[in-house]
Amino acid sequence: MRPSGIHIKPVKRSEITSLFDQAYTDYLLLDPKDDCVNVTFGTQLHRIRHDDILFIEAAEKKIHIVTKAQRLGFYGTLDTMMNALPDKQFLRVHKGYIANRNRIREVDWHRMLIRMSEQDSIPFSRTYRAMLRQELTGVDDLS
Repeated sequence: MRPSGIHIKPVKRSEITSLFDQAYTDYLLLDPKDDCVNVTFGTQLHRIRHDDILFIEAAEKKIHIVTKAQRLGFYGTLDTMMNALPDKQFLRVHKGYIANRNRIREVDWHRMLIRMSEQDSIPFSRTYRAMLRQELTGVDDLS
């Protein structure tokens, strides 16, 4: 977003309206492909594009964001991550996993595994099975 400029008191109603109109216009022009999650690892802030994330795993009191190129760990909770991610792109599939729906290659309903890439597979639980089937296929899970 761009700076709002300098406003001298008393501020006129028209100036405030104009400021909010500019801010809203800037918001609408944001490129959705530039959506990132900001995560602090030690003293460094990393911006990870949503499209680059394969899945997010909770293990050993840490959250691990897994991309094709790297696996980054930090302290946090999956609930906090779910709130920071777009609902339409990310699915909670297990108490310890969040999957990027755009990166799911295959689902094995009997083994309860989701293949994300050639080497990465994650489990899904019975708790999330019906929701996962509904989200991916549009069919209710009757089994």
